[in-house]
Amino acid sequence: MAIYTCVLLDVDNTILDFDAAERQALTDMLAEYELPHDEAAYETYHKVNRELWDSLAKGQLNKQKLFQIRFSRFMQAMQLPDNGKGKAMNDRYEELLATHADLLPGALTALEELSEVATLAIVSNGAAAVQESRIAASGIDRYMDGIYISEKVGAAKPSAKLFEHAFRDLGITNKSRVLMVGDDLLADIKGGMNAGVDTCWFNPGNVENKTGITPKFTVSSYEELYRIVMEPEELEKKLRTNKFTLADFYDQLVQLKGMGNLQDLAGMMPGMNAGALKNAQVDEAALARTEAIIQSMTPYERENPACLNHSRKRRVAAGSGVKVEEINRLLKQFEMMNQMMKQFSGPGASRKLKRMGGKFGGLGGFGGLPGM
Repeated sequence: MAIYTCVLLDVDNTILDFDAAERQALTDMLAEYELPHDEAAYETYHKVNRELWDSLAKGQLNKQKLFQIRFSRFMQAMQLPDNGKGKAMNDRYEELLATHADLLPGALTALEELSEVATLAIVSNGAAAVQESRIAASGIDRYMDGIYISEKVGAAKPSAKLFEHAFRDLGITNKSRVLMVGDDLLADIKGGMNAGVDTCWFNPGNVENKTGITPKFTVSSYEELYRIVMEPEELEKKLRTNKFTLADFYDQLVQLKGMGNLQDLAGMMPGMNAGALKNAQVDEAALARTEAIIQSMTPYERENPACLNHSRKRRVAAGSGVKVEEINRLLKQFEMMNQMMKQFSGPGASRKLKRMGGKFGGLGGFGGLPGM
């Protein structure tokens, strides 16, 4: 049995990459309105938005008011004339935001691991339409025993009311076995404390805590979270399984370089159609870019890709000469491979692989690998 039998999870920047979604949705919306959409505009919006959400967490305004004023505040902060379209801009931004459901690296694996030992539920302050769309598109709902969004419940974090609603719905009576995990100290951690449960600050960027709010735990990766939730014997069992990291991924890519034709390689793998790879070649340029990305990461980042927040990705992108979007694609491919390898390990692996066929791409299952 796990140390914590119920884990409550925030969504944005805890499971889903909100920074990436926010940046893309904001850029697209501002471009549609023919407004500045450079780095300065993003930083200005981020500051204005953060201040408003902090005010919400302190009970100084409600969510409806926040949505009404944030882009007017943004225009003012940018020293732009108020176009009277602040609410319309917000509505369009929310529409675009709902289309982005990028997972943080390692999130699906973490949810799968945690769901085997504990009840999982989402508690979110996001707009209901946006969060429901992103949660469904990302596929994380299949791991959840409950999804509680403030707009539907009628109470927002850090109010204990949102948590109490979740406890009643989940049938939770022993709050000593409940852990709240989130990236926001004012909403997630303070909310968990108000509800009388233990809290864990998910802080992969190692941001300094200047709030005076003290979580019981602080982690910088999902792997550290396992050690808090799982009993020692459960953790030992998990650690005995093979861990596939970006370092391993890199080693496999190096082995692929210079292979040339892949038909013979496929013929040696159970369930693979060698004919589908006839005359297929390794894309050396794509492999070289992937190699440069992984080499630009620190050893810790290769072992713990969940720590790769936007600032780290920007540093890696600069070091490898690619765009952040290419790093995001690599991390998605890595996550797919991680899931596939986990699914195909153990008894019956060959049968599983045969049933999958070409699901992972047109090259007989190698579609998840960059350059193939």
